[in-house]
Amino acid sequence: MFQRYLLLILLQLVTIGFVHAQTQNGVISGVISGNEGPLPAANIQIAETEQVFSADESGAFRIEIAPGVYTLKVSYVGYEIRSQEVKVKSNDERTLKFELEPTEVSLKGVEVFGERSRQPEKIATLTRLPLRPVDQIQSISVISDKLITLQGGLTISETARNVPGVYTFATYGNQRESMSARGYRGIPILKNGVRINSDFRGVGILTDMQGVESLQVLKACLGSLKENTSYPHDLLVFDNGSCEPVRDYLMEAQSSGQVQYLVLSEKNIGKGGAWNFIFQGAPGEIIAYADSDILFRPGWLERSVEILETFPRAGMVTARPLRTPEKFYTSTLEWADQTPDVRVERGDFIDWEVYREHVMSLGTSEQEAREWYNSRQDLRLTYRGVSALVSAAHFQFTAYKSVLQQFLPFEMDRPMGQVRSLDERINAAGYLRLTTCEPLVKHLGNRLEEAAPTASRPGKKLPLSARFLHIPWVKQGLLRVYDSIFKFYYG
Repeated sequence: MFQRYLLLILLQLVTIGFVHAQTQNGVISGVISGNEGPLPAANIQIAETEQVFSADESGAFRIEIAPGVYTLKVSYVGYEIRSQEVKVKSNDERTLKFELEPTEVSLKGVEVFGERSRQPEKIATLTRLPLRPVDQIQSISVISDKLITLQGGLTISETARNVPGVYTFATYGNQRESMSARGYRGIPILKNGVRINSDFRGVGILTDMQGVESLQVLKACLGSLKENTSYPHDLLVFDNGSCEPVRDYLMEAQSSGQVQYLVLSEKNIGKGGAWNFIFQGAPGEIIAYADSDILFRPGWLERSVEILETFPRAGMVTARPLRTPEKFYTSTLEWADQTPDVRVERGDFIDWEVYREHVMSLGTSEQEAREWYNSRQDLRLTYRGVSALVSAAHFQFTAYKSVLQQFLPFEMDRPMGQVRSLDERINAAGYLRLTTCEPLVKHLGNRLEEAAPTASRPGKKLPLSARFLHIPWVKQGLLRVYDSIFKFYYG
């Protein structure tokens, strides 16, 4: 027998990227020259992202990058390093010109010693030099975790391309790759000190650190769902082409009974493609949907269902107050104006800290968040004794399955457009888009550290100073002071 409520979790490793999918990059271009003309293959480093680029044979370069303020460091052997700050805007190209000054480089005398090792051992077998490890001549390049996360690198070969002189020599069935370092193939690769498969046929090991972090966020999501959902329900998880550790965990969760329905997709078909499947074939009368980076709090489903069943033509209810563009809830406003039993209130009903918690999880800066917060107000509707705010979001919502099925199918080739399409279609069909007045779910943004404060950590207590700062009246007072200071500078 099917439960009335079906909870849907969509595991999709690109959820946070959708927030900025429509942001257009800018371009930094220019020419690097010295006292004798252009400097071919000069290095350009972006300090904030630690990315390194090379100029072409004529000293020219062109870098496509997200909008922001960056510091460029330009260097060339025998010349001084030049730094310049540049502000990049969306759909804009900044052209720079670097003229490097030569420096005097003096070398001391070099003595070369040679000795044949008849039986090389340990590290000498790798370097062919019979020296102790501390005396080895090494060229070391470090790829930071920040750069790996920024580029979304999942394999050794994808991240190693950032090292000068390392490139992909060939691919084999899009499954394995062969790397070349300074013209040599079959170079030894060690992971955590252990040599891995790195022959000329390619690199065959996956280093999916994003998948590891997503797995921890998923565990926090499912754990909070189990702990804070009192209504009897079935749980369906749609895995949208994630890594093997995540899939293994989900299959184990299904075998233990924590997940009733599990769908594993070999490829990431996008959120719209997943919706086409789960909204059409899901059992139950009411569907509660969430991305895999959502933390659930007590009462989230009860309050969502109460609003859904009280307000006529409720299309979707999100268990967290938030602010979205008015074009997505014009039907809600028309219904409120035409219904005499509805009390409509306008004001700041979302606390600043609640608003900030959500928008900061989307990658918004503190200043942008404050500007958005001060530029809008909230609408609160009260109908038959039940209050709700006007708005909704597609990262988490509760709706009738019969309503959602009216808007199928969704396009599978436009990640952000397909989810916005649901918002537009529900509003165009005359349905209401509402939220709870309390923050009953939290968007983690696929970041493990965001989940940490909500997890129980037995045996570990916060320092006395930290506990004092978390006392409600102390925290509220400090936030008011912070708010006043912010308004003084930016208001």
